[in-house]
Amino acid sequence: MVALLAACPAPPQSVPDGGEDAGVSISPVDLCDRISAARCELMARCYPAFDREAPSSCRSLEQARCLAEYDELRPSFDAQAVEIDSVQVLACEERLRSSFCAPTFPPGYPSVAAHPFSDCELRTGLLRGKIASGQTCEREVECAPGTLCVKPGGVCRGTCSSYSKVNE
Repeated sequence: MVALLAACPAPPQSVPDGGEDAGVSISPVDLCDRISAARCELMARCYPAFDREAPSSCRSLEQARCLAEYDELRPSFDAQAVEIDSVQVLACEERLRSSFCAPTFPPGYPSVAAHPFSDCELRTGLLRGKIASGQTCEREVECAPGTLCVKPGGVCRGTCSSYSKVNE
């Protein structure tokens, strides 16, 4: 009888389903830590004229800047209208650390000038909006990819809307 029990396979263990999009989960603090370290490395390597902070203080200043921006967006996180795009965070971190030194403005430079790292900011690439077209939004970052938050006349709440197509 004992031999029969030993030959039986163990019942299958249930494996928690991580979901279709399950991947690396990155918290806001981890996001700011990773991007800050990568930005400081890039600034020291490629943009010494713009790197005004001492190397020892660059990371803490960059983290503080990122966390302050996160605090401004916290209502969107609390409302589950936005999430961290972990794939984009990892891609930006890699690009910031390994990119060649392009003759452009550095990351974080005012948006009046385009630069190759403009998609590596909280408001312009590291977050993914979850509000579909036709639903109300508070901030641009809340709208799903391919849509934007339209606020006619500067109203407080807008509507996520798809980009116009040719002849619309």
